[in-house]
Amino acid sequence: MKQVLMTGAAAFIAMLSTGARAESFHEQCREDISSFCSFVEPGDGRVVACLYAHTYELSEECYDATDEPARVLEGVFDRLTDVYHACESDIQDHCSDITASGGRLLTCLQSKEPELTAACGVEMQSFEVQVVQ
Repeated sequence: MKQVLMTGAAAFIAMLSTGARAESFHEQCREDISSFCSFVEPGDGRVVACLYAHTYELSEECYDATDEPARVLEGVFDRLTDVYHACESDIQDHCSDITASGGRLLTCLQSKEPELTAACGVEMQSFEVQVVQ
């Protein structure tokens, strides 16, 4: 099974989830995680993404602790939006049978690289994607 990772965000989330930084983050956000994200299975940045979805409801302490990861996630979401808009017709033409989750559309687009429109190809090349088995 293939999984697509955005290298910048994945590296940052991995850094956030290990060592002293993770301890500090979880301590500062313990109540917010309990209030807003208790249903989220930890791992792969899901808790950070959940907190990001509740940005305006977070305690000041947790908001400060999530500021950097939130900026990284916002950048990733912005880039994904750019890729989607540039590749919308390519998705319809080459990947319409793919379920849009878990990076499947990005993987499909990568596999169709020679057939992509110029605009989509440019966006895909500028979007740092790493495919791992």
